[in-house]
Amino acid sequence: MSGTLNAGSGLPGSGIGSLATSVYSQCSAGPFAATVTAGGLPWRLNLTSYDRSTGVARGTISHLQIAAAPSFSSCTAVIKGTNGAVPDGVASVSYTSKTGILKVLPTGGNLHWYHVRRCAGIINNGDAATISASYTISPRQVITSP
Repeated sequence: MSGTLNAGSGLPGSGIGSLATSVYSQCSAGPFAATVTAGGLPWRLNLTSYDRSTGVARGTISHLQIAAAPSFSSCTAVIKGTNGAVPDGVASVSYTSKTGILKVLPTGGNLHWYHVRRCAGIINNGDAATISASYTISPRQVITSP
């Protein structure tokens, strides 16, 4: 992923940054290898809390839309929040200032599979979807409050 954070101090956590690109490799859709493509970019980074004792900020990435095409068939599907046309998925994230690691967490979002076509019942419209990943932010950013 690549993106930007708003510079300064005392900034609100809502819309603190944006992610302009997101490229994937070695991805899977369930147990199968898949081609995965980001949509709805730029995604928005929002921070909602900060724990001084751990140095971890928590929040969300919003406006997610991720298309997946498992390699086993002509199956296609999209991960997002609702079945509508807009990219409206939300995934929970945490960021640790000490390590510079942004983690996309597998719980706490609203992600589901939609626009499912030719997937033989393996995934269906409305099925819950999860994503998880870890990214090293460079240069490392120090966040001390949302």
